[in-house]
Amino acid sequence: MKPTEKTELLVTEDGEDTSFCGRRYVYLTFLSPAFAGFLYGYSIGAASGSITSLQGLLDDPMSSIMKSALTSAEVLGALAASAVAFYIGDIIGRRKEILLGAFFYFAGTVFTQIAGEGYAYPVAFVGRMIYGVGIGFAMHAAPVYIAEFAPPDIRGLLIALKEAFIVGGMLVGYGLVAAVGGMDQEDQWRISWGFPGIIALVVAFFMWIGPESPRWLVMRGRSADAVQALRYLRPTAPETALSRDVAEMESALGEVSSDTSEGGLWRQLCGAKRALLAGLGLVAFQQITGQPTVLYVA
Repeated sequence: MKPTEKTELLVTEDGEDTSFCGRRYVYLTFLSPAFAGFLYGYSIGAASGSITSLQGLLDDPMSSIMKSALTSAEVLGALAASAVAFYIGDIIGRRKEILLGAFFYFAGTVFTQIAGEGYAYPVAFVGRMIYGVGIGFAMHAAPVYIAEFAPPDIRGLLIALKEAFIVGGMLVGYGLVAAVGGMDQEDQWRISWGFPGIIALVVAFFMWIGPESPRWLVMRGRSADAVQALRYLRPTAPETALSRDVAEMESALGEVSSDTSEGGLWRQLCGAKRALLAGLGLVAFQQITGQPTVLYVA
């Protein structure tokens, strides 16, 4: 294939550049929700070593129940946040929800840093629960945010990469705990649970300056703002293409609204049988194999 032919394949009929450089703002925007997932994976990977190092701040050895409770604290926080996020996610928007998750990530990290001798366990427990609230908000909004701003041809890739960031976070968590293993136990605790605070600040900063989900803006009746968000993400796309995409979102959301008002939401969901089966199947197999449980037991 000639170089000119390859170049033409990266340009749509509308003249939009779909190369990596042409979509650089899409990939940069992706990094914030991806690192929010990284912080979730990191907490799993760093849990075992951090619990061991925390023992150095306690007068008596932790019982197995105390260790299990501390490990489960963030799961409890995530469960509580997920229940709330289900109701407020569409109200505050995906961007603000990830910002809220980053805030709780940072607050939980700071709280764990004040743990000291004599009161280390209850402070650490509360700190891990607060961190878990961040997980609940961030993991509820991140995949939706990515799906709503990413172009269709790379949407699946970016969502899969977000999952890779979670696994990468687990690896970094185990690796950092191993790297500081020769230090004083209190220093191990400070470093292993201080690191997420830095990443949380980075996530918050880039989400603060980043765009809102175009689809959410259309849902709120802010189509002009949706065009602006798309222009930020795809600066090489012509105005006609951006306006057309927003019009398609309005049409799709109008159909969903019509089906919902007629009581057809469940009918619409069940109509996409293959997608429904795939989604339920992935979650079911993940739970049946016990993968999350094995990681936490470790």
